[in-house]
Amino acid sequence: MNSWLFLSLLLAHVTGDFYLQNDKYCAQKEERKFKSWFLYVHSLIIGGVSWAVVPVCDFGFYALAIAISHFIIDAIKTYSPKGLWNFIIDQIAHLSILIIVALSFDTASELPIQSIDCNESFSIPMFILAVLLCIKPANILIKLVLKKYQVGETQSCENIKKEH
Repeated sequence: MNSWLFLSLLLAHVTGDFYLQNDKYCAQKEERKFKSWFLYVHSLIIGGVSWAVVPVCDFGFYALAIAISHFIIDAIKTYSPKGLWNFIIDQIAHLSILIIVALSFDTASELPIQSIDCNESFSIPMFILAVLLCIKPANILIKLVLKKYQVGETQSCENIKKEH
């Protein structure tokens, strides 16, 4: 597997899925499902960002495949109950597609991400990915984990006592 390709696609996914959509549009997807215009736009954005980080003409088919698979996964997610496991399964499904693409697409040309990785001992792209993951995806994950234990509610305090 081309690790530069996978890292590029992972950065595109994190950017598109967590930073190029907001709560209002996510709520619209949940409420309107297939009738949500943003479900379609979001999938095209994911495909476009994927192609932007791998600007190789032959990658167009793969970017389209990423967009279509993202649409299908997100559409299915709108019919699933919201919560931690839905979020985790959704992200695993998206990552699985990126792994398949990284295993399938063979590029000999240097990717743009490689040009910003100038130091052998410190990877700037990996650092950028780590920062992006720590800001929004980690925030969402922590929120979903802690949702069960809402501060100030007697029932959540009882749930904590039962688990220990």
